[in-house]
Amino acid sequence: MAKDPNKIKQAIGKTRERMGDAVDAIVNKSDVTSRVSETLGDTADALRTRLQTGADAFSDAADRTRLQLPDVEPLRRGARNPIAVIIGIAAVGFIAGLLVPLSDAERVRLEPIGEDLAQRASDARDEIVAQGRQVVAETVSAARGSVQKHGEELASNLGVDAVASQEAATTRKEGSAPNKPS
Repeated sequence: MAKDPNKIKQAIGKTRERMGDAVDAIVNKSDVTSRVSETLGDTADALRTRLQTGADAFSDAADRTRLQLPDVEPLRRGARNPIAVIIGIAAVGFIAGLLVPLSDAERVRLEPIGEDLAQRASDARDEIVAQGRQVVAETVSAARGSVQKHGEELASNLGVDAVASQEAATTRKEGSAPNKPS
């Protein structure tokens, strides 16, 4: 079977093209330094892009924060009052101290002090509760005396003997017979 010379030339051309691609691929794979350089270049470009995006986001966040911050003029006026500044600094230091965990050495040194403070606070609480109970008891006693005195004053103002009123009430409760007219 004889083939057409044009078809053979086309087949040879396609084969040469495929062989050229294969040779290029082999050369590319064997050229490690170029591939590493290309990969590093791509990675560096990607990193630059990410850093720029992060820097832009940080700048935007800083701008938004600046817009949301209150006016600093009252803070400047507060700086003229050193007591307020000292109290503010102490509060910030106290809060920062609460957020930082204790080391073992601090725990060993401060634990007895903390237990002592807790005991003192408990004793103070117990004393305050006892004083509060005493005040309540005295108030209740004074209120009872005042109510009794006021009741006696009302009874005397009405011209009724308190004892007689109580006896009459007791008699009614017991269900005694009503008084008969004479």
